[in-house]
Order: sequence, then C-alpha cells, then structure tokens
Amino acid sequence: MVREKKRSIERLLIVVTALITLSLAFLSFHSILGQINQTVSIGSQGTIETPPEIGVYWDINCSSPVVSVDWGTVEPGSMKNHTIYLENKGNDAVSLRLFASNWSPSNASNYMTLSCDFAGQTVDAQEVVQILLTLSTSSGIEGIVDFSFDIIIDAVV
Repeated sequence: MVREKKRSIERLLIVVTALITLSLAFLSFHSILGQINQTVSIGSQGTIETPPEIGVYWDINCSSPVVSVDWGTVEPGSMKNHTIYLENKGNDAVSLRLFASNWSPSNASNYMTLSCDFAGQTVDAQEVVQILLTLSTSSGIEGIVDFSFDIIIDAVV
C-alpha cells in the first residue's frame, strides 16, 4: 500500500513537472513569436524645393519631374533609397547642397536622417547628374506613425 502511494505520488510529480515545463515552453515560444512578428509601419511623404535653375527628375532624360518623394513604409533601423536626377539649367557651374527641413512631427528628425551621395560636388551648366537619396531610420524610433519633411536643394554658384 505504501509502495503504491509512493508510485502514485511519483507519477503525479512527473505529470506536474511535465505540465509546468510545457507551460513554460509555450509561454516562452509565444513570447519569442510575439517579438519576431512585431512590426512598425510608418507612413511618409516628402516635398522637394529647388532654385529655378535646378530641375529635379525621376529619369535621366529629364522628362518626369519630381514634385514629392514617397518613402513608403519605413521600418525602424532601416534605410530607404530613391534615385533622382538633377539638371543644372543655368549658365554657371553650381555646387549642390541638400538637407531636410520642416519635419512633422518635429521630433522625427531625432530618429531620421536624409543624406545623398552628391552634396558639395560641382554640376556644370546644362549637366544632368544622378543622385541617390537615402532616408535612415533609427532602430529606437518611438511615437511616430506618419511623418513628412521638405527636401531642400541649394545650388551655390
């Protein structure tokens, strides 16, 4: 009788241990899956402002003007690129400077940066150059669902 009770208790302990182990495994698995499947979607929009002697286009033939850049969905810690073409319509060579302005919300600039691969270089009169715009987003971005900013391109003679 004592032996049977002892076996019953051992079986019960095995079942309880197995249930606890399975419960912990399930909770851990659920927690891991929850972390893997979490995504953040950030909407965006950007407007380009340029001096009149600079044209901004989507194509090298300068037939499709860029009015706005849609960055689409931006993931935290990611980079998005857009290729544009700048045409110096003026009679003098210019040095280009590009920067972002008028961020909305204003704290978006704490988490996002705009850069290009051509700033500071000279563009001859009537020359068309390809420029890669890159929007980088911090992995620590918080509290921003939609954003917008203006892309300012200065041409210095």
